[in-house]
Order: sequence, then C-alpha cells, then structure tokens
Amino acid sequence: MVHIVRDHCGGRYGFVSSHAANMFSIATFMALALYKRIKHIALYVFAWAFLIIYSRIYLGVHFPSDVIAGALLGSSIAIVIFFITHTAAPTFKQK
Repeated sequence: MVHIVRDHCGGRYGFVSSHAANMFSIATFMALALYKRIKHIALYVFAWAFLIIYSRIYLGVHFPSDVIAGALLGSSIAIVIFFITHTAAPTFKQK
C-alpha cells in the first residue's frame, strides 16, 4: 500500500529518482573505497540509502520503478568512477 501525499505520485520528471541515484552512488563509492578500513561499511551505507529511497516511495513522490532505476544508475556511475579514479591515481603519483 502506498501513501500518496497531495494526491500525486511521480510526475513529469519522476523517472529516474535523483534521490535514489545520488544516495546509491554515494553508498556504492563509500563501500568500495572504505571496505578495507571499516568493517561492515557496506551494511551501514546501504541501509541508509534504502531508508532514503523507501521514504520516496512511502511519501508517494516516486513509483518503485523510479527508485530502482535510480539506484541502478547511481551504483553504476559510482562503480565506473571508482575504477577510473583508482586506475588513474597511480599515474599522478610523484616519483
């Protein structure tokens, strides 16, 4: 059951959810970057991201497909950026 605020869900610019894309890109990047230093970091950051996207569905601002697509988009972008920065970083070190 979806609780709709102000009798609308989604809208003209609802797909993909920017909140979901931003939260999952931050969570994915943090999980990849900090997994060696902080145990269970992925659990914490993804729980936080899931709470954010659940709130978007609960408030009726986005459909579930909007936040799922946003989460996939954000995670994909974070993975690409992470591997670009970690492969290019050794070339910028001074000798």
